[in-house]
Amino acid sequence: MGVGLAVLRVGLGTPLGLSAATTLAAVRAGVVRFAETKHCDRRGEPLRASRLSRLDPSCERSGRIAALAGWAARDCLAGFESASPLPLYFAAPARSGAPVDEAAIVAALQAEVAAPLELGEVVRGGRAGMFQLLDRLARPDAPPLALVLAADSLCDPSTLRRLGRRDRVLGAQRDGIIPGEAAAALLLARGPGEQAREGPPAARVRACSLGQVTGGRGRVQALADGLTDVFGRLAREPAARGSRPRCVASCQTGEVVEARAFSYAALRQAPLMPEPLVHLRACESFGDTGAAAPALVLALALHRLRGRAGRALLYGSADDGALGACVLEVAGSRAGAGR
Repeated sequence: MGVGLAVLRVGLGTPLGLSAATTLAAVRAGVVRFAETKHCDRRGEPLRASRLSRLDPSCERSGRIAALAGWAARDCLAGFESASPLPLYFAAPARSGAPVDEAAIVAALQAEVAAPLELGEVVRGGRAGMFQLLDRLARPDAPPLALVLAADSLCDPSTLRRLGRRDRVLGAQRDGIIPGEAAAALLLARGPGEQAREGPPAARVRACSLGQVTGGRGRVQALADGLTDVFGRLAREPAARGSRPRCVASCQTGEVVEARAFSYAALRQAPLMPEPLVHLRACESFGDTGAAAPALVLALALHRLRGRAGRALLYGSADDGALGACVLEVAGSRAGAGR
């Protein structure tokens, strides 16, 4: 559907930096934090992960997410003042891996930031969650201003052990993921009054499309068909028409099945793809960050287009087969992805 949401501010908390500015500078320099952990797969090979060194390796999933979310929200809302509570929308991890105490994370976040926050909704959509929230926040009954938090961690001991038992982590002779963790906070506005107060927006979400893989996300053809359908419906949105995107930014896990599926879908929906194809993948810098990935790729796209007018195509697929995509437009009047 056509959206028109304005992205006013972006804040990040990642293993590469505790703000959008430091994180994106590290990405630009080619810095990564992939390192071996004490956990092993079934063959005894140490698992690699991208973890924030400030957090104790024994820290559990909810604690890691809360800490990362606090840094991202403080980065996003630095200097922001509001007399009324700011609605908070949480793109939370899907119900897989170690349990997540969402109430504790939200409570910790409310205690960390100066601006008053009021929980609006929690969406457990994994790598498709933020796209689902964008679709909901574009509705007429949505608040004119909202804070969207996308955060996840696959680096806690319980989740790492589980991934190791399932041989899901990239190994010397095995395809897989590199577990990561991150948080991103986005200040979004639907009403012109709020946009005017913050100045020209960093970008606008012009159109959003949701879908579902049928037949199993792990099958190349099924995922390719699902992406083809989502991209096709997005291309038919009047707000998405016009100039080609300058880049594609994806929430891919780094696994071969996702790369192949995107290749097929891109060929089928060539008019929506950049020429030449510029493909930004958050997993190359951060590993698989789960529910945080869509907001991370939004920040990467903003960084790529900094100072230049243009569009970016963002997309993601969750482990349960949920799909999401959107067209992001940068006017070129503001530089960078931070405040």
